[in-house]
Amino acid sequence: AALVATLEEGVSLGPLSLDWHEGWESALEQGRKENAVVFIDFTGITCVNCLKMEGNIFPKEGVKDRIQQMVRAHLYVDKAPYGDGNSAFQEKHYQSASQPYYVVMNPHTEETLATFGGYNPDHELFAQFLQDGIDAGKAQGLTVLEYVPPVVADAGAGKEESEEASADSQ
Repeated sequence: AALVATLEEGVSLGPLSLDWHEGWESALEQGRKENAVVFIDFTGITCVNCLKMEGNIFPKEGVKDRIQQMVRAHLYVDKAPYGDGNSAFQEKHYQSASQPYYVVMNPHTEETLATFGGYNPDHELFAQFLQDGIDAGKAQGLTVLEYVPPVVADAGAGKEESEEASADSQ
């Protein structure tokens, strides 16, 4: 049976099988609504170092749990429909056009709380960057999220019953 995640528009299942905003505006909006720290991942479809970070560093203990505590935006800079806007946002706010590039920010003031650029295989260093951002956010009165997995519906639910009913009627 296939499982289908129920996510709001502009949100997709991304790294760590978590819900990630596809645009920075919606991530900041959710962060303001929940008074929560926002984690932005500037990434690219063709970015090998981005994939290495997402596949090798994000799942590590101390990293995954911190990422789960924040509103998340997975911002492709080279993918429609958001790429041009995400790229312009990164360049304007961070004077950087390289990926991967990570930001922890205050959604109310759009103040940068911590940044981390490039690939680094030291997951403890990345976890410390995340914690520094979380701590800076808490010092400004922000909260962290309690991780709640996305609602998943079984796309095959009810199929067995209808097959049984069909067999019974023959």
